[in-house]
Amino acid sequence: MTGYSPFSVSTSLIAMFVVSFCLVTLFAGILQQIGAPFIYISLLLLAFVVGLYLFTGLFGKTMRYSTFQGSDKQSKPIFTGLMIAAGVLSGGMYLLHAGIVYSQGTDYLVLFFGITLGLALCVVLFAASFARKTEATLASFLFPKGSSKLAVGMASVIVVICSFLLLATQISLIALFMENFYGITALNGTILVVFIATISLVMGGMQSLSIVRMMAYPVIGIAFFVPLIWVSYTFTGNPVPQLAFGEGALDSILEIDREMLNAGIATQQEIFNPVAEGQVYSGLNYFTTLVSIAFAFAATPHLLQHFTSLKKGREARRSGIWAMGFVLAVLTAIPAIAVFAKLDLYTSLLGLQLDDLQVEAPWIFDVSGRGNLPLITICGNFVSNVAEAVAACGKTGSYFLSLSDIRANPDYLMLSFAILSNLPQLLTVILVTGAVLAVCTTIDGLLLVMANTITTDVYNRIIRPKSPPGVKLFMNRFFLVSTAIVSVLIVHYLPLSTQQLFASTIALTAASLFPALLCRIWVSWVTNTQLAVCMAFSFLLTAVLLWLVLLGLDAVPNSGDEIAFGIPVLMNTVTDQSLGLIGFILFFITLILLKGWNHFRGGLQKRDVADATG
Repeated sequence: MTGYSPFSVSTSLIAMFVVSFCLVTLFAGILQQIGAPFIYISLLLLAFVVGLYLFTGLFGKTMRYSTFQGSDKQSKPIFTGLMIAAGVLSGGMYLLHAGIVYSQGTDYLVLFFGITLGLALCVVLFAASFARKTEATLASFLFPKGSSKLAVGMASVIVVICSFLLLATQISLIALFMENFYGITALNGTILVVFIATISLVMGGMQSLSIVRMMAYPVIGIAFFVPLIWVSYTFTGNPVPQLAFGEGALDSILEIDREMLNAGIATQQEIFNPVAEGQVYSGLNYFTTLVSIAFAFAATPHLLQHFTSLKKGREARRSGIWAMGFVLAVLTAIPAIAVFAKLDLYTSLLGLQLDDLQVEAPWIFDVSGRGNLPLITICGNFVSNVAEAVAACGKTGSYFLSLSDIRANPDYLMLSFAILSNLPQLLTVILVTGAVLAVCTTIDGLLLVMANTITTDVYNRIIRPKSPPGVKLFMNRFFLVSTAIVSVLIVHYLPLSTQQLFASTIALTAASLFPALLCRIWVSWVTNTQLAVCMAFSFLLTAVLLWLVLLGLDAVPNSGDEIAFGIPVLMNTVTDQSLGLIGFILFFITLILLKGWNHFRGGLQKRDVADATG
């Protein structure tokens, strides 16, 4: 149909998907009531996610190269806000942030404020410019037509590397879901998720990505809030988790802490203190980490690309405000998960005799040694029965568990939150389904960014500038599939941890892409050559520092030769993310030196001309 756009029926698509999710959940509830195995219910909702991607691929399919690379400017601010929010709520945020609150207290705020500030910077500084431009990739935006091939190629490499590192974090996380809840091996589960995301993108490109993210956010929100509201109301009688965990659960935890301290059965270091300061970050390090995270989120390519779906800069800013609201709704509720999980541990395990575990808290063995979730350790060991618990503690069965005997793995806290809170199995499955969907909506956006960059900026502008649209479309799809395959293989053998990959993404993006965007949009006197040199220098220097800090000279993580980089007088040790701010500063130092050199050289040339004519 001429002029038809899928965005003209956005409201209907979202309503249809939400209703479908509710119907599938209802059917899953019926299966649970008739005694269907838990794995069948889990696989049913996983099939729903697969079906979503197949549907959006078919619904958004296109043979127009311009639509494949960038959505028609037919979206509305609220729908673009949904797309951006779904991209921000990645698997890392969904899975890890509750554990960060659990283990680091108010240090979590560095992520909270960093993400919020990053979205605000994106809205104020970049959104309107991307809405007005027609370039489909970030490298093309930085170096438009007429730029040197070397500059375009360099920018393309940086965009691909930054996107790949973030993609690697998501692929690493998906293995946790597949192994722990679906009984699928890490490699097979990763292949499945990346495959369905790639199939959808191959059919519809940017159009399919926009549709799937727009439809996914409401379901991610439902999957996140339904179990949390249930627990919040159960513990405190207040269904609003942002309010309930402070006025009910946190007070109860602090009261128990005071009683244990007064009785001498726990030390200040052992008790849970979610408002503790300086456990990981302190002083200037907190500020530099926060700024680096904000700069990185403001310049993340797979979020910026959505602003091109709007016609006017004013609409782009409004969509960014919508996105901030959608993201904050989830971010402000994450601390409640950590507090409710800790309260559950306090009330269900603390003070129990080891012999009573089988009767009073049998679930402990499902989240320790017997099940797939390595969440709780008893006396430093994962245990699958009472006998193993007794052996681990080196006591008798009449031994009472103290606070020092119980430890929770923060990396798995979100995954097992529903189990800890004794929720119905169906709510656990819903929570995991939302987490899987959050990972998928980040993976597909990053795959598309990488493939579009390789096709547009490397193949179309450097290798074959005069390719016809049909060939360009074929090559874009080819690079999509190739990028997906190569990414899975590299991540499968990559030695870095999820936290290290995420920190590297933050540092490199903040050091190179953010200052480059600032200069391209707001500093008119910067030439393409100066911009390319500054990007390359700051990126390479930050990459070298990350290599030394994370891998050391032998390129093996955790081997003992890693370098603790510091700044004299200011801070003893610079965090991995903070290296991005150092790279950002070096970018502008290099720019000032280049500008000064150009002025100096220009002055010499004028003097030589004056001498020759005089």
